[in-house]
Amino acid sequence: YELHDKEIVRLLLTYGNKVLFTIAANDDHPEEPITTVSYICRELEDEIEIKTPIYKLIYDEIRQNFIQGKILDNTHFTQHQNQLVSKCSADLLTEGPAISIMWSKKGTYIPTEEDMLKMSIDSIIKSYKSELVMEIIDEITLSFKNIDSLENKALYDKHKEYTEYKKIISNLLGGRVILRR
Repeated sequence: YELHDKEIVRLLLTYGNKVLFTIAANDDHPEEPITTVSYICRELEDEIEIKTPIYKLIYDEIRQNFIQGKILDNTHFTQHQNQLVSKCSADLLTEGPAISIMWSKKGTYIPTEEDMLKMSIDSIIKSYKSELVMEIIDEITLSFKNIDSLENKALYDKHKEYTEYKKIISNLLGGRVILRR
């Protein structure tokens, strides 16, 4: 889970205030811009829990402030009173390799991560959900060995249900085959 946790927190720190899309106004609600923070917090709600302690600490602080209507910028975290949070945030915010100037001189446009942000967020969240479903399927499979036949039917049904979830998530990930780690 650590890689998923890390990527989610990195996206939050880097693009937290960026508007991904806007929900159009209607009779009941005004127009609502959806930021990276609001989108990720809503997508993770009740389904995914950040498990890596340092990333959980950062995510929980971002989420709590979002719930209270505050959006923290990345400076808050790079200058955090907790040195572990400060160092981790600085590491996550350090940019990766830049795109070669040669490509831009030749007129080749290479989309940036920011250009494809919503797609990146959706991909990491679906991948995380896939990982969780695979873990549940593995737990159920192990349980088959220690259960009597009456309980076996319920476990079999649950196994079948999560296998279907796995197929749906695989299709959402572009038909990617999900293998065990």
